[in-house]
Amino acid sequence: MDIAYLWSKIGDYYLTGFGTTTAEVQQNIRKKYHQHGVRLLISAFGATEFPTTQGLDAKVCGKKLAQFVIDNHLDGADADW
Repeated sequence: MDIAYLWSKIGDYYLTGFGTTTAEVQQNIRKKYHQHGVRLLISAFGATEFPTTQGLDAKVCGKKLAQFVIDNHLDGADADW
C-alpha cells in the first residue's frame, strides 16, 4: 500500500489514542513528531515517475501536491521532478 494513501486514510486504520477522525489522528501524530523536532513531508515522484513526460501540466500537478499537503496536515513536500 502506498504510504501517502495510508496517511490520507489513517483514521480508517489507526485511531487508538490519537483521535476519532483522520484529521485528529494526523494532527496528533504530527504534534508528537514536532515535539522532537521532526517535520512530516511527502516525497513525490522519483526515479521511475515523470509527470510532465506523461502529459501532466507542472502547475496543475504542483497545486494538487500542495493541496494534498494542506488537506493531510503535512509540513511540506519533496518533489523529485
